[in-house]
Amino acid sequence: MEPGDASSELVEEALEPFKEQLNAYSQLVMEPEAKLYCMGLLKGIYDFANDSNTEFKDWAVDVPDASFTVILDDWRHRTKDRQVLSEMDEFLHKHCPSWTVDRKTKRR
Repeated sequence: MEPGDASSELVEEALEPFKEQLNAYSQLVMEPEAKLYCMGLLKGIYDFANDSNTEFKDWAVDVPDASFTVILDDWRHRTKDRQVLSEMDEFLHKHCPSWTVDRKTKRR
């Protein structure tokens, strides 16, 4: 296996339990918990991509951004409350500024 593929797989595997917990909150209709958990997960991914010095990041350059997008889009798809969507937008603008520009709320 190529180092880039192995690194991508490791990063994705590390995120999997967190994505499962986020889905569990949503399935249990624990929306406030799901929102806060999603915020923390997205902030962690953002910090990893921007602040981490690990070599995994260098080999898996697209994984953090792609994971961030998939997690955010999935959460938005399950979230219908415009106020909650707005709160997420504000959080991302404040805590993940360089990744917020292309991720406007997809309201239905």
